[in-house]
Amino acid sequence: MAQRQAVIRSGDSPSLWNATLSPGWTIEETQVLRQAIMKWGFGRWKEIVESRCLPHKTPAQLNLQAQRMVGQQSLGEFMGVHLDCAAVFFENAKRTDVKRKNGMIINTGKNPTPAARKLKIQANIEKYGIPREEYENLTVEPAAPALDRREKLQQLQQLREHAKKLEALIIEKEAEECAQNSQPAEMDIEPDHHEPTAAPRKSNGKVTIHTKKNTDTNSTASLQSKRPRSKSSSSKQGGHC
Repeated sequence: MAQRQAVIRSGDSPSLWNATLSPGWTIEETQVLRQAIMKWGFGRWKEIVESRCLPHKTPAQLNLQAQRMVGQQSLGEFMGVHLDCAAVFFENAKRTDVKRKNGMIINTGKNPTPAARKLKIQANIEKYGIPREEYENLTVEPAAPALDRREKLQQLQQLREHAKKLEALIIEKEAEECAQNSQPAEMDIEPDHHEPTAAPRKSNGKVTIHTKKNTDTNSTASLQSKRPRSKSSSSKQGGHC
């Protein structure tokens, strides 16, 4: 039995599921679509595609991505409304009286009539609508096209080479710091010399320089001066008497 192949319909957006058939949505592209809906209105996919702000995106891809951005499956009540999708998304996230599939609110009742849809559109204009002056003066910058697999691999290789260079620089810097810390510190040793304390003066034709002796010399001299005199010196003194 032959294996049955999956049928890809025109309304299926590979970008919605990040499939391999086409590049998925980047954060930048999502923000550009958010601004484009503010400027041209919800559901104005033809105008957004013709503006070239989202290259390589089809109206079907814009429609399905908008479902994810507002968090619900039915978009008829927002058609033509200049709004911020984030405001609708946060309101839908708080609701507990609905059924969800893949995080989105799904339809459970009958489709609304044209009159009921117009009432919902008017209510959403009053609730989420952006003033005309604001969305007319809004400038939408084109999003950069998503990179293909080959370009992503090239960028990844460049990042790896850059990381290796940074790692080598860090290792070299740590080695230099380690070598500096291992060297012994130089100690400042003052030379042991006598510093003159007074100007030299002549005595009997000789020049005498008085110097300041260190602490050990002064202490030795004071001990010698305090020693008792010998008997020979005392006897000599007595003989003279």
